[in-house]
Amino acid sequence: MPVHAQLNGLYTAPADPTEIRTFRPVGSHLGDKTSEWWLARDQDVFVLMHNALRGEVTKLESVLFTLGDKTLKEWEIQAIRDHWTGHYESLKEHFKIEDEIMHPFVKTRVDILGDAFRESHEELAELAHAVDRTINNHTWATAKELSPSLHAYRTALWPHFIEEENIVIPLTRAYFTQKEVGDAFGTVLRTKKSSAARRLVLGSIVHHLAGGKEGTMTFLARCGFERFAWYQGWRKLRAHYRARMESKLESLLQGEELVCKHKAEMTHLRRLKSLPISERIVRRPSASVTLSMDLRNEMLFNKVDAPSARPETPPPVAKLAKNRRGSMDSNEGSVGRVKRAMEDVERSRGKMDARVEVAAK
Repeated sequence: MPVHAQLNGLYTAPADPTEIRTFRPVGSHLGDKTSEWWLARDQDVFVLMHNALRGEVTKLESVLFTLGDKTLKEWEIQAIRDHWTGHYESLKEHFKIEDEIMHPFVKTRVDILGDAFRESHEELAELAHAVDRTINNHTWATAKELSPSLHAYRTALWPHFIEEENIVIPLTRAYFTQKEVGDAFGTVLRTKKSSAARRLVLGSIVHHLAGGKEGTMTFLARCGFERFAWYQGWRKLRAHYRARMESKLESLLQGEELVCKHKAEMTHLRRLKSLPISERIVRRPSASVTLSMDLRNEMLFNKVDAPSARPETPPPVAKLAKNRRGSMDSNEGSVGRVKRAMEDVERSRGKMDARVEVAAK
């Protein structure tokens, strides 16, 4: 499978919309809208979708590492399988959203490397399927037996997300207004009742948003919803996600079966530390499509490495640090991220107050 020259894993250079030979405009569209965007990059819809999946697999891997070689009870084995199955369903639905809705939307105005991302999705899905067989079809008694497979999957997932974010986001912001992108993603949000997998994906996004309820209300407003939409099913969607997914991990950490719908109940999960990403993708840059194929082949011959708890080795390229996601859960992320989310809330409140004043006159 040919690999596009622009894709280089964690070291993928951000797309330059002025390079029209590589990123060809469609028709007479111009990439001149970047300056109109005020939304922070880490609040972009593509980043938010990726953060949800990143958070799920990072937490699951850390829980497996914490459990180690302890012999698991039957309910613990089932909890791991349930959480992975939920993530696997979300991953496939995420690819469907991008391949059928968001990427075709972007391609109406600019080419985003042809079918390169669809091919990356296919290879990553094959790798995830191999992990799924390991977890759901094989017999195992300890979490340690699963760690190498999940670590291999996470190793391929990270570069893919960076490739998409560094190519798609700059082009989207150049060729579309912030409202146009918000409205396009709003069509995805309005299908929350279409399938169990779609509800899980959207519940995960809402759970991992910074700012809690206010952050979610602001996010929904950016996507064309009224702020009170939070009370029309979205609160319940987040609670369903937490009961279906986060509760499994909290139960494994506490050693008893629990159903948690509030973050305050997840005391052990909130203290969980993420494992470092594989040095392989830092020291040997590689396109995610190639990495997925290589790791899947290595899994077949049991040659994948187990995760390490050692501190991360500083990457040779300083720019890479900007692409890292240090937080396991965006709700528990940096002060800066929360501050930006609250600024969004205040900005939205100001606009709403202004509309009320105009209406009163």
